[in-house]
Amino acid sequence: AEAGGEDGGGARSGGEDDDGGGGDGGEAGGDGAGGAAPAPAGSPPETVSGGGGTAGAGAGTSAGAVPLFELAVVPGDTPGALAHAFGVPLETLVELNGAWILETIRSGDVLRVPCPTGAPCAVVEVAPVGEGCVAWTSALGADGRCGPARVLAALPVRFEMESDPLAGPARWTWGHGTSQLEYGEGALELTADRVARTRPGSRVLTVVHGLAPLAVGDSVMADAARELRKAGIEVDAVGARSARESIEALRDHLSREGARDTVIFQGIGFGFVSEDDFALLMEAAGAVEHVVVLTTQFPSRPPWTVLEREANRIIRGQAPLYPGVTVVDWNALTDGRERELTTDGTHLSRAGLRAYVDEIVEAVQAGAAEGGLLLEE
Repeated sequence: AEAGGEDGGGARSGGEDDDGGGGDGGEAGGDGAGGAAPAPAGSPPETVSGGGGTAGAGAGTSAGAVPLFELAVVPGDTPGALAHAFGVPLETLVELNGAWILETIRSGDVLRVPCPTGAPCAVVEVAPVGEGCVAWTSALGADGRCGPARVLAALPVRFEMESDPLAGPARWTWGHGTSQLEYGEGALELTADRVARTRPGSRVLTVVHGLAPLAVGDSVMADAARELRKAGIEVDAVGARSARESIEALRDHLSREGARDTVIFQGIGFGFVSEDDFALLMEAAGAVEHVVVLTTQFPSRPPWTVLEREANRIIRGQAPLYPGVTVVDWNALTDGRERELTTDGTHLSRAGLRAYVDEIVEAVQAGAAEGGLLLEE
């Protein structure tokens, strides 16, 4: 029998998350020949000699007993596939749960499965958000995944996140619904006690990887887009885009995707020649913690020289008035115009491309949030 969707899926299991109090429970059996419903999470552990064990994930077992873990069925599961995935004879699953599992199992049903070690274990659903990977280590060994994973681990199990070094702070969320617990970035250790206080269907470990820095700009930034992306920076750069247009592009990104830890901005002088224009940029940045603003370099002839002078004067004068703003003075760095720029006096030569990316990455790293934290229950 293959597990279906959510229609009546939780009928065989009772109990609530540890923070949510007791639920109404559910009827054992369902459509098949009724096996006993599993004990609610947090109940005293059962022990079965040889093939049984603890229904919860917490306490130890008596001598000779094999601990059990509770497995929440998800769409697509079948008894045979689950038996194969967790190295258990199908007959053992039937003995522990009842013959009904051979007729129908639904999403949300909870099955008892023997642990492959003498220690308590649990299945944890790892749900990543954003770009990055998760690694885990327990008595069953070490593994990792750069995507969703269904992890069978002995307890305690240590999880570590691997995010892009330029990305903003990541975080862990354990549980589901009203009983979610949120932790900072770094390593996270789940103990048997923490797991036992959570329903099997809510044993979800979500890792929200920090969003990459976002660079918004014009044709100069577009020249460096490929190398910036290689460095881990998302780029939205369009040729001949005015500063006002770049500010609106930034506003649109943040409204759709949420605040980022770092934004990099470079806009040509049109519409960026007053204190009000800089204030408009800061207002668009909103909750962004670190804003990197680049000065501009224009051809050395009128009217470009006037635009260059005024735009850079505004940037250099206004940036110190706002917390969390870093100026990369590209204009001062390329003042000679011989090596870093092409003959038009604005765009990047090969040497200029490398210098441009290096300066931006250095500024982002200087403003990055500090290290992680090991959290234990």
